[in-house]
Amino acid sequence: EADQAVRLNIWEAIGKSINNENLNTLENLELQTGDSLGFAMCIYQIVLQNIQNESLMNRIISFTNSAQEEVRFYTAHSLARNRSVTLDSHSSEIIQAIKLESNVECKMSFISALRSINNEETKLFVEDIISRKSENYLVLINAIRAYSGRENMRPSLLIRLLDHKNEDLALTAAQNLTFEKLSKNREEELFLASSELLPSVRAEIR
Repeated sequence: EADQAVRLNIWEAIGKSINNENLNTLENLELQTGDSLGFAMCIYQIVLQNIQNESLMNRIISFTNSAQEEVRFYTAHSLARNRSVTLDSHSSEIIQAIKLESNVECKMSFISALRSINNEETKLFVEDIISRKSENYLVLINAIRAYSGRENMRPSLLIRLLDHKNEDLALTAAQNLTFEKLSKNREEELFLASSELLPSVRAEIR
């Protein structure tokens, strides 16, 4: 098929109809010029079916720096929905994509992809995002979720966000705060200061 619009629809249809048995036909398929968006849409549809494939995930990593915003959109969402493929070896590429990304929705999804990457580089990067209180609140919420459950979490980063003017962000920080990692004095200080917080946030830390 030579018409690019038709090729786009074909790619998406492949993603919607493929299964584990014929998935290997995509792994080494040569892409033509202009196929990046179609292929990204195809992989997104595959991931929506909860089909995880390491070869295909590794292949779309190169799309994280695409000049086309729509390509990055589908790539970011595919990576964010990944649950079983290890992306640790690609942490640098995803971090670089986040640094360069101007679209908030793409940025949020790239950050969500970091949830499945457990290394020091990723941990420090997410901590840096959370420390920027002026960052877009949706980006901060996704960063907190990507940070939650990691070893050696820094509760102080989340405590700083408990009084944020955005209730959803403050609540997310409270819900992911690990009290067992607080010193006794720090915990008492937090409870004493909680009277100044929003009721929904206060309820999470009492």
